[in-house]
Amino acid sequence: MLSSSGKFIVFDGSEVSDTGRNTAGVRAIKLKDGESVISAAKIMGDNLVTVTEYGMVKKTSMSEFNTQGRGGTGVSISGVSTNDRVVDFLTFREDCDIMIISSKKNIKIPSAQISTQSRTGKGSKGITLDEKEKVKSIVKA
Repeated sequence: MLSSSGKFIVFDGSEVSDTGRNTAGVRAIKLKDGESVISAAKIMGDNLVTVTEYGMVKKTSMSEFNTQGRGGTGVSISGVSTNDRVVDFLTFREDCDIMIISSKKNIKIPSAQISTQSRTGKGSKGITLDEKEKVKSIVKA
């Protein structure tokens, strides 16, 4: 699960109990004032790819992220510059094609061409954007 401030948490899904439709649910990640959850997915592999609003992309080994208890604050997922932010992530087992989707265009790149960096790495340019264009999401192609 990824927060708007770039905090990422991995927890065991069995910690989330079944609830009825009239319940409030359970806390997955502790958020600060003004933060929100921007992406959540089941971990489906050993590699994590993140993308920022301004097109920086990187691949990180999931071994850099410890499983935490549900409701933790998470850890920083990227060393992005102050005016940029992580907007999406995905996980995969084997090399595949990744599509970066911006507000104006889409590009497809092989995951093998994405540089592997540490959890706090900034990433490398994955897509060239026009002025006022921003990345919206990333998906397996």
